[in-house]
Amino acid sequence: MNEAAGNPETAKVSRNKRPPVKVRGVFERDGVWWISWMCTEGHRHRQPVGANKLAIQEHGARRKEVEKARRLGVVYCPEEERKRKLAQRRGRVLLKEIAQDYLDFAAAHKRDRNDRFRMDRLLKVFGERLVSEITPEDVERYKANPPSQKQRRGKKKGDEKKAEPKPLAPATVNRDLAMLKTTFNRAIRAGKASVNPVKAVPLFKENNARTRCLTDEEEARLYEALPDYLKPFLTVALNTGMRWGELASLRWEDVDFYTGTLRIRESKSGEGRRVPMNSVVREALQEVRRAQIQKAREQAEGEREILSEYVFCAPQGGFLHNFKRDWHPTLLRAGIVEFRWHDTRHTAASRLVMAGVDLYTVKEILGHKTIIMTQRYSHLSPGHQRMALEKLAVREGRAEAKSAEQVALQVAPKENAPEGRSANALEFMVGRGRIELPTPGFSVPCSTD
Repeated sequence: MNEAAGNPETAKVSRNKRPPVKVRGVFERDGVWWISWMCTEGHRHRQPVGANKLAIQEHGARRKEVEKARRLGVVYCPEEERKRKLAQRRGRVLLKEIAQDYLDFAAAHKRDRNDRFRMDRLLKVFGERLVSEITPEDVERYKANPPSQKQRRGKKKGDEKKAEPKPLAPATVNRDLAMLKTTFNRAIRAGKASVNPVKAVPLFKENNARTRCLTDEEEARLYEALPDYLKPFLTVALNTGMRWGELASLRWEDVDFYTGTLRIRESKSGEGRRVPMNSVVREALQEVRRAQIQKAREQAEGEREILSEYVFCAPQGGFLHNFKRDWHPTLLRAGIVEFRWHDTRHTAASRLVMAGVDLYTVKEILGHKTIIMTQRYSHLSPGHQRMALEKLAVREGRAEAKSAEQVALQVAPKENAPEGRSANALEFMVGRGRIELPTPGFSVPCSTD
């Protein structure tokens, strides 16, 4: 017997609980009631509501709104309304607003400290412009006539002479446009822009690979003009190819004399690596350590074991902030022009390649992610290339000698050949400097075909 029929209370509850009303456009999914309706634009809209009764009421209200809009001949579509409001918001956004959004992102996720300077150049041109008004033609005009670099005044007091404004290099303009493109892409994802005008503008073709390397004579003059505290700095740079920032931030705890390696905690690519030490680097670092220990004893009277935590420090033990103050005058005293500190990295890579080291090993030492960058740095000196081409000249000389010998065999007198003819041919070859006259009494053997 059915339990509900035998129990009057249970049967009463069962009679009072009715199944949910079925309405077209109202359905249940995972215990939640949804509505589905069509707007005036023919778009299908679905959204969760909650209980069955609320879903039925909401569905009826939406249908009434659609019918009213159709009678009035207007558009009723939540998606179109959202797009319209978004378009109105985009139309009021200035470039300086999305530029600040990019700089906030770059400060948290990037290590490039030049973004602020690049953005300042862009803001001078586009800062007060609406994002929706910037066109590819505007970007083309910036590419053709970018703002020049800031003029530098004379160093002496009262010197009113100013240097000519330096135009931006094509690679610098490309970096500016690349950052502007990224700024627009982030604005599009945030709903503050609809199109990216930089996408339609091609970049300049770059050809700014430097081939400047330090010659042996320049290296000798540079060592002679350098202050004593910077000589080990240059020695380690030329023997490891490390960047200036990697050398300046090197600490004694990163130097492992036991394994003969230097630990770089964070390189330009954001990753760490280890650089091996050769005998010259080991000796230079040991000398620096002895000098720091001795100087610490003299200055601190035994309170500190070593002068600084940094391997290469300022004379008082601090970070090497004022490096350029001594570096640029040194270049002037040594008579070295068109040379930057980063060119010591070019020099180290070129010397490794000229010594026969394979490019993959050079790539690992320099810390490049791809072999393409290693090929760019590993320029051979003109003298080394000239020596390589001289090998072709030696081979050409051997080929000419062999060719002269074959010609001599062909023009040598045969048994029935007139003697005058052979003599004239030999004289002709001697005049060309190809062969020597045969010794009298000896005949050149002829080849019989």
